[in-house]
Amino acid sequence: GVPLPGTVSLTLEESQEIKDAVDGFNATIVLVAQQFQVPVVDANAMLTELNTNGIDGFSGKFVLLDPANTAFSLDGVHPNNGGYALVANAFIDKINAVLGTSIPTLSAADYKGQYIGQKVETISLEAANQVIKIFQ
Repeated sequence: GVPLPGTVSLTLEESQEIKDAVDGFNATIVLVAQQFQVPVVDANAMLTELNTNGIDGFSGKFVLLDPANTAFSLDGVHPNNGGYALVANAFIDKINAVLGTSIPTLSAADYKGQYIGQKVETISLEAANQVIKIFQ
């Protein structure tokens, strides 16, 4: 129940700086894409929605807290197989909408729970319990 100190985690100020930078980069991407009439998939907005409300039965929770439904990998940042299936479907939907094609989407549910039943040999039970306590 004790927050990690800023020396080993991001402070609120650092988190805001990162968010501002990401928002600036994404705004530039949209601006350049509009100039060249290139469609854009807003993966940042999609991952924000995932973290806030979930998407198609997937959650944005840390893998040790929701291994059956999380869309994120063990590092808690990058998508896992299910998360990448959600991202791929967003691109497929955009391609179909823009080009009038009918590329089938993936069954993202087929990729859920990739860490269920996996033997974790590089982390001790005590370390796992400590991580769980941090995120509760």
